[in-house]
Amino acid sequence: MIKKFKYLIALCMLFVWSFGLSQSQDKIRIQSISVGDSVMLRWSFTDPEAWLFTKNYGLKIRRSVYVGAADTFSYQQRWNNALVLADSIKPFTSQQWSTYNFTYPERASAADSLLNHSEFVPVMDDPAFKNAIQFEKSLQNRHAFVELMANIDFEIAQGMALGLIDSDSLTNNYEYQYEFSFEMYGRTYVYTHNHKHTAGNLLPVQFLTGEGVNKGAFLQWNESLIKHQYIGYNVYKSEDQNTWTQINDAPVVKTVGAKTNETTLPDNVIYFSDSLAQNDTPYYYRLRGITAFGILGPWSDTVTVTGKPSRMDIQIQLQVDSETDSSVRLNWFGITEEDEANVDKFEIFMSANAETGYEKIIHDPIGPALREYTLTNLPIDAYVVIMMFDIHGHYYKSNSVLVQLKDSIPPATPVGISAIADKSGEIRINWVANTEQDLLGYRLYRSNGRGDSYVDVLGENINNNYYTDYLSNKELIDSVFYAVLATDYRGNYSPRSTPVGIARPDAVPPSDPVIVGVFPGREGVYFDWEPSPDRDVNYHQLQRRTRDEANWVDIVTFTPSQTEYYEKTVFPSGSYNYIDNFNLTRQEYEYRLIARDFSGNISGTTSFFVTPIINPIAGRFTRVWGNSNCYIDSTKFENLITLSGAISQIQQNPNNSDSITQSLMNLLLNNIITGQQYGTLMTQQGYQINQWLNDHMSGLAVPEGDLETCDNIIKWHYVPERSEAARNIAFEVYRAVNDYQFEFYKNLRYEDFTYLSDNQYEWKDEDVKKLKVYSYKLMAVHKDQTRSKMSEMMELKPY
Repeated sequence: MIKKFKYLIALCMLFVWSFGLSQSQDKIRIQSISVGDSVMLRWSFTDPEAWLFTKNYGLKIRRSVYVGAADTFSYQQRWNNALVLADSIKPFTSQQWSTYNFTYPERASAADSLLNHSEFVPVMDDPAFKNAIQFEKSLQNRHAFVELMANIDFEIAQGMALGLIDSDSLTNNYEYQYEFSFEMYGRTYVYTHNHKHTAGNLLPVQFLTGEGVNKGAFLQWNESLIKHQYIGYNVYKSEDQNTWTQINDAPVVKTVGAKTNETTLPDNVIYFSDSLAQNDTPYYYRLRGITAFGILGPWSDTVTVTGKPSRMDIQIQLQVDSETDSSVRLNWFGITEEDEANVDKFEIFMSANAETGYEKIIHDPIGPALREYTLTNLPIDAYVVIMMFDIHGHYYKSNSVLVQLKDSIPPATPVGISAIADKSGEIRINWVANTEQDLLGYRLYRSNGRGDSYVDVLGENINNNYYTDYLSNKELIDSVFYAVLATDYRGNYSPRSTPVGIARPDAVPPSDPVIVGVFPGREGVYFDWEPSPDRDVNYHQLQRRTRDEANWVDIVTFTPSQTEYYEKTVFPSGSYNYIDNFNLTRQEYEYRLIARDFSGNISGTTSFFVTPIINPIAGRFTRVWGNSNCYIDSTKFENLITLSGAISQIQQNPNNSDSITQSLMNLLLNNIITGQQYGTLMTQQGYQINQWLNDHMSGLAVPEGDLETCDNIIKWHYVPERSEAARNIAFEVYRAVNDYQFEFYKNLRYEDFTYLSDNQYEWKDEDVKKLKVYSYKLMAVHKDQTRSKMSEMMELKPY
């Protein structure tokens, strides 16, 4: 039996990634594929104990339509008409293994030993394979080999109750959901898997090409259209196109970072190399894909490859022989007379960058005997390489050289120069960009006077048509002037531009205003001040805040033209400029008076504290009552279904960026995730996104049968002691839940509750849960911020 396992190792290891040995928080991993008019299902247990339970007690499989011709079905619609594919699927018995006509009987014998003979403990003599799997217990050992055997042969997977073919009334382009369920230790485990059925056969490998090298063949093909069907490929070789031999020991898969003899292969390209007995003899190759179910796809087209001699040992040296204002002559060397017999042609390539971006500029090839060429119609400067091609198809690239036409014409003088300064001393200088092709940059000059000497600000070129300079406040100058010139790659300089001048920014704040007196009175808080006398004051502001507030609130703003705030009003106890009586309550306030000039500089008084005099008033609650309403909230349920579908789709295609984007966009459009969460998830890998969505799903989940949403309707009758309209009264709500301590809960402004009639009000509390006890108390808040006594307690219990 051990020998039978050994020869299957290579194929087994190819399939491990998709099934048996991966770690997961799920106990079952499920895959599917459409073949013809059927769907092939293959599942794998990541938990050996769960596999043992289903082996003995069975696994139930149901199928429902998830997305039909036009609509996505609700959970209830799907499972009301679900089709049971297997009510209690179990592995074959020993008698069934021996009597069933398997394609590979020796595999069936091995499977029977693993499943039905407890005395058989599979082991592996190969140390590398044993260390890779690291089996520690016989159950894990047996379970792992069961998974590997199922991966080798889908017939065996069906016999082991790890595979199923669904061909019962499937509709093309419908999306189906398969539900797998089993019981273990009194708990039911349910897992779902979505599959969009696309009827048809497996596709052949396409875009197969072959290239001959010295006694070797280099094959490559593109799997972008078929990689969802295959996990590997077999390569077949023939010398006569009649007898074909498989030449790969293990299926060929994509190699990250694979390279040809010249370049790195792009994404979705797979390569394979083979040795040839001799050059100049044609060999034929073709491929077949292998699915995760062990099924071989159709044959690809045949490609013919013939070996060819190796590259010559040649280093081509390119140099500039001469240059004028309209042309450049090149010559090259490094090719012997013996090598020249194998030269086919030369071609010239040019780029603006020394490393990349080269394009062919000579359409007619240069003959193999020529060693010089004159280029015309060139840009001012560029990089050039020459490519030699031999008669066997190899190519050889020279060194790159910089070619430059002679140039003594300077760029145009920059125009449109302007400058803006702020009070910190930062100065932004802008000008119109020059348009010369050979423009290298600009030089910026600064002076303290228009006609004084100018100095180079940086001493080097500026690449942009703007610059930010900084003028220190320690520099005692009233103005500064700037001019700009342009320079090109030949070292030609334009004349300096017309200078632009800018005044030194004002960073000196105005003189401080003074608070002469402040005192509380019957009408509010009285202020007596002396404003700042400076002539550049733009406005003054009186500001206020409570001890709990971080930011100042503007109470009054006045300019020097508003003389009423500068004049004194005298009354028996003193004089004042202003009375603050806006929304004051009986608490301590902090005040200050600031002055701001036209440059934004600020000065102000020291802050001080005042407690105003407030005459308290109150009202009374004559009655508080209410009722609860509960109703079914289908949104929660539909959100769960949508989120579950997204998790399943990403789990099937964890590396498909288009599939992940579509799934997350659907969640965003259904308001299941926020725009910020969408942006964060798009930066993560597929498995990280699925982990986050599973955690998010637990926040949406509700116990079975508890899909109701409830609210409490609170009503009360309140009579103020002063004559006030309903819109001038606000209320505060205090709430306790399940006999916990009362806490402040809501601040109800006038738009938050309903005034019914005759001092009767109503408000709905929507943040409640079924079967919890909610206790409420109310307090009225009047327009002048005085408060009533708290109402009596009222209780509600939604059910």
